[in-house]
Amino acid sequence: MGIVGLLPLLKSVTHTVHLREYRGTTAGIDAFCWLHRGAFTCCTELVLGKPTDKYIRFCLERVRFLQEHGVTPLMVFDGASLPSKRDLHLARRQARVEARAKALALHGEGQQGQARTLFQKAVTITHEMAYELMKALRVAGVRYVVAPYEADAQLAYLSRKGVVDIVITEDSDTIPYGCRRVLFKLDKEGKAQEIESCNLSLNDEHDFEGWTENMFLDMCLLAGCDYLPNLPGLGIKTAHKLVRQHRTYKKVLQALRTMGGKTEIPPDYIENFARARLTFRHHYVYDLDEKCVVPLTPFAPAHLELDLGFLGPWHAADLAQEIAEG
Repeated sequence: MGIVGLLPLLKSVTHTVHLREYRGTTAGIDAFCWLHRGAFTCCTELVLGKPTDKYIRFCLERVRFLQEHGVTPLMVFDGASLPSKRDLHLARRQARVEARAKALALHGEGQQGQARTLFQKAVTITHEMAYELMKALRVAGVRYVVAPYEADAQLAYLSRKGVVDIVITEDSDTIPYGCRRVLFKLDKEGKAQEIESCNLSLNDEHDFEGWTENMFLDMCLLAGCDYLPNLPGLGIKTAHKLVRQHRTYKKVLQALRTMGGKTEIPPDYIENFARARLTFRHHYVYDLDEKCVVPLTPFAPAHLELDLGFLGPWHAADLAQEIAEG
């Protein structure tokens, strides 16, 4: 899902580019994004359990496309599921189950067009599918890495460390995670939409002049993400306005409490906000040089406890430990 409404908000700093401009660079690829797109080409076969390798061929064709333009791909796969996304995963799984039942019914009635639309919604990218792609990449001599958890955080780490020059994905989470240069909507012609983090302060209308990374992240969290649903009536534009006015999320939440109206804060929202914030900041990733798992941003327990002290008995150290234990 990504951050609700973020990409439209950044329209003025989004530029159309072509792959030829990145010759000689290394691109970090969100492998599951390509797997999903590849699965759409053979959704009926996958849901019906028929043998197919179309999704692998789709991904390899994309890899060759990059290579033809002088771009070296580094594929990044999702790893283990985060506990903080459990409810989201359950909801998505239920939606796939329902779509599958409807698709099978339409397929049995001979309504193939309508069935195919639902088969696409019913497709599950399995570990076996990911493994088959990894084997194909190995044969093709293409590097890949499996993230400890989310590929978005791993891509951000690779971007920050300079291991990759650009990130290719469809997930806007990569921006608050800290990717420096992201290409969205890469098409068959080689065109894509580029967003660079260094240009965010130039955004028109909803500007970020003088903002810190924490302020930008807080805006995204308030707008709603995979780890935290947004509050009723609070979209990305309102979140931007509130963060610009109050500067810190603690003051934003305090202001929302006093404003009243339709924005009601659930009892567990502040706790869940803190979890989501820590997840974005300290998500575990794999360091290719040190060959070990490290936090995206190093922990500073004393600072975190001070920052989150208003949570009362729920301490930052406990949150950090929960993330560490998965």
